Amino acid sequence: MKINKTKAVILVLSGLLMLGSAFYLINFSDKGQSISEKNTVRGINDVDYGPPSEEEKDAGDLRKPSNVEQEKIESDPVSGTRNAEIVIVDSSQYDEVFEIRSFISNIFEDGGACTATFSKVGSSPVVTSSAGTTSATTTQCGKMSIPISSFASKGEWQLKLSYSSPAANGETLNRSVEIK
Repeated sequence: MKINKTKAVILVLSGLLMLGSAFYLINFSDKGQSISEKNTVRGINDVDYGPPSEEEKDAGDLRKPSNVEQEKIESDPVSGTRNAEIVIVDSSQYDEVFEIRSFISNIFEDGGACTATFSKVGSSPVVTSSAGTTSATTTQCGKMSIPISSFASKGEWQLKLSYSSPAANGETLNRSVEIK
């Protein structure tokens, strides 16, 4: 029986196609799993917008008591107000003005008062205030600008920031600043 070259090539190619198909099915098929049963790996920037899983709900339930305990720790037991954590972003002299920028990291409210007090032995204190307003996740103190002429003398002064509202109070430790 004589097989011509064309038939031989067709048979070889058919055999290779069948082997390739079998290899694909064994290594890359879903193996009968539905899409929801697949264990997919998400990329770094992928976000799952679906409802939380039971595991995520349980983790949240476990976290709730510690949040309540933390609020008790952060609150003054006598007045019931929270301790405001003041963050000073900038306290610098710019030409003839001293500027202060700050925010309250653990409070989210409008209406509080941010106060900067400069003190120096032998000099009257220099005090200025601004209103606290909500930003995206914190309470932002308005920029405080004090003319250098408000200071009785140049040199090292102590700066203390405080925050006060019906819900929270707090103050920073003294910080040395140079008035030039």
